[in-house]
Amino acid sequence: MPMLPIRIILGSLEVDDLALVDSGSAICVLPYDLGIQLGLDWNDPLPIVPLGGNLGHHLAKGVALEVKIGSYPPVKIAFAWSHFPQARLLLGRINFFSAFDVCLHRSRSTFEVKPKP
Repeated sequence: MPMLPIRIILGSLEVDDLALVDSGSAICVLPYDLGIQLGLDWNDPLPIVPLGGNLGHHLAKGVALEVKIGSYPPVKIAFAWSHFPQARLLLGRINFFSAFDVCLHRSRSTFEVKPKP
């Protein structure tokens, strides 16, 4: 699976984690515990975001966070912050794939991620 080390930033707080680069996922998903580590408050009036697939029965709220990949400058990414404790950190088509070019080399089990020009 294409797992990408990323840094998620909200104000002065930063969290490093591995995210699944998922071209089959429509949106980016932020697990509940990572949101808490970044200082998000589930009781804040954030927009409700519908999830699909195995997360479709769980509540999610929309948040915009900065994401830093390698030495590239941080980029603002929209996430569905899932209340489901087992949700995985996903980088999906909206809007990760709008900000980055992703090239998967399945036969070599590698992938490349570069900011769009």
